This record gives sequence, C-alpha cells and structure tokens, in this order.
Amino acid sequence: MPTLARRAWLAGLLLLAARAAPAQAPYPPAETDAGRPPLDRRYGYEEFAFLGWSKTCSAAIRHLRYPPSARGADPIWSRLGALSLEPDAERAQPRWLLSTGSPGTHWDPSRSEAASQVLAREGYGEPGFLETVRLGPAPALKDLAAVRTPATLDVAYRVAWPPKPHALSRVYYSALGNCALTVFERPGAPTDAYRYELVRLPVEARRRRAQSHLNAAVLLYRSENDLYGALEEARVAATMDPRLGEARYRHATLLAAHGRFEEALRELTEAVKLDARHGASAKKALEFEDIRKQPRFAEAIKPGRGTLPLDPR
Repeated sequence: MPTLARRAWLAGLLLLAARAAPAQAPYPPAETDAGRPPLDRRYGYEEFAFLGWSKTCSAAIRHLRYPPSARGADPIWSRLGALSLEPDAERAQPRWLLSTGSPGTHWDPSRSEAASQVLAREGYGEPGFLETVRLGPAPALKDLAAVRTPATLDVAYRVAWPPKPHALSRVYYSALGNCALTVFERPGAPTDAYRYELVRLPVEARRRRAQSHLNAAVLLYRSENDLYGALEEARVAATMDPRLGEARYRHATLLAAHGRFEEALRELTEAVKLDARHGASAKKALEFEDIRKQPRFAEAIKPGRGTLPLDPR
C-alpha cells in the first residue's frame, strides 16, 4: 500500500475508533477495569489485593468485605494471610493471620498492619508477573476465548475451578512461572465477589497465554479495527511476559498509533534490546511515521541501548 494511502487508512481507523468509543461498552478503551460495573457502595462491596510471593509456592493476599453505604467504614469481614501449596499437594492451605466476620471478632487496623509486617518479614513481597483478563462481551476470536478459560494454564491435576457467574479476571504468576494464583470475579457483587485458587503449572504456560493475548492484539488491530482492544491485549502480553520481544514491539506500535509517543519509544527500546530486528521493522512501520525523524527514535532502535530516560519536556 502506498505511503499516503497507508497514512489515510490509519487516520481513518483512528477517527472511526474515536467515534465508536462511546458505544464500545462491551469492549471498552484500553487500561480500564473492562466489564466491571462501577462500585455501588449502597449495597456493600469487596476488595481483593495480592501482596506478593514468597520463595516457595506461597502467595500473600488480603480480601475485605465492606457493609452497605461504606464510605470510610471498617470492613465487616476480612482475610489476610497466605495460601501455600506443598510440593505433593493439589489444594492450597490457607494461613490467616487476620480473620474477622464471625461472632466475637472485629476489624482492627493495628492488627491488620501487624499481620502485613509479619508477612513482609517472612519474605512475602515478590511481585512476579500479572496477567489481566478483560471481563464482559468480546469479539469472537479464538485467542480471546483461550485466555478467558483457566484450562489453557495446563494444570496437570484436576482443579475445581469456580463456576459461573465467576469469571477468570487475573492470574498472578510466580517469578519462576511454576505457580499461579488465579482470581475469579463476579463484578459488582456485594458478597462472594472473589474466589481464588493457587495452582502449580508448567513454566511454559505463561508464555503460551501471553502469545494468545498478542495474537488477539494483532487480530483486533488488523481485522476488527479495534485500536482500544488491540492496545489493551498488547499491554497485557508485554506486562505478563516482558521477555517476549514481539509483545514489547507490538505494544510500542500500538502506543504510537494512539499518539502516546513517549511510552512508545520506551517500549520500542526494550523490544530492540530483546531482538534487534524490531528496530529494522520500526523504520518501516506506519505507526512511527510522525516521530521517525526524531533523534530519540534513532536512539531507540539502536541495538544494545539501555532504557531511554524520560523526556525532560
């Protein structure tokens, strides 16, 4: 396609995406809590937080439930502690340092802080890698369907995954990739909003699922004309598997397509560090047309460069 025609195509695609954005509720703009209705505190709500991995297959979490109309009110139910999976076990065992909600128990911020400090001293805090799965309706693409099911984690033993209406929303991978905390969500539910399973999985599972997010990004961009969905899927792939050079490059091109050039250059730098061939591709990519003559672009595509500093402007 001639350069002028390609530029016109991309401009038209961006305009189409901008016009369609308000109507894209089933698959909304990138980097949002997709598919999650706004919290309605009149009926109560829950919060879930992953606090970090230890050196073993053990993850620290915090799960809180708030009462109706809870703006600043204390939780009425809480679990703060760790889930651990022994080498020969198939079900994780919880160890709650803080557990309230039953008769005779109550929320105490000082006890919560003390429990968090105990977990920190025990070595919980390794972030690992996060995969987010967008909730709600989505285009009928094989790769999007693949990341929505925990079956593609390829757990070798039988797991009683939470049933519908809970849906897989997050996967926290340990640094070695041999353990994962799967989080299932029932968006907007005032109670029983989260369920979770700690599982052991093959180390290649994270790469395979990242590739599915990447494939979905390419198809959403090229075939579905969905720039927002494409950017989000590329972001997930690059975040959950930062050593996957193709994901970093696709993320960079889509950031550039959205006009987020500072972020695009930083991501392009990392992609070229992983594979110098991405620099050659960037020289021809339409998405970088507006910044191709900038010195910072030339720096980004040089093999072996370090991370670009933030633009002082």
